[in-house]
Amino acid sequence: MNDALIILSIIGLLFSAMYVYSYSSEYLAERKLRAIEKRQLQKEVQINEQHALKEKIISEKYEKLQQRSNEIKAEFERLSQFRQNVFQKHSLKNKNNNVNIA
Repeated sequence: MNDALIILSIIGLLFSAMYVYSYSSEYLAERKLRAIEKRQLQKEVQINEQHALKEKIISEKYEKLQQRSNEIKAEFERLSQFRQNVFQKHSLKNKNNNVNIA
């Protein structure tokens, strides 16, 4: 009787080992797939962060360029006004000189 219990327990261990072996490959494949998906998700997040950072840098540069452009336009406008004032004063002096000469 003892030999029969030993043989049954060995057969039970054999079947349970076969069961674990057959499903372990599926478990490992699923685990590997989850790890790959996790890495891909991390890469996507990192790429999105880098993309957002680049867009922020580009936006800041564009704002600086736009601000400088506006400053240059304002300076040209100021110089244009200055030039007009100088020509107006010069033309008034010439009119006054022409009146004095005549």
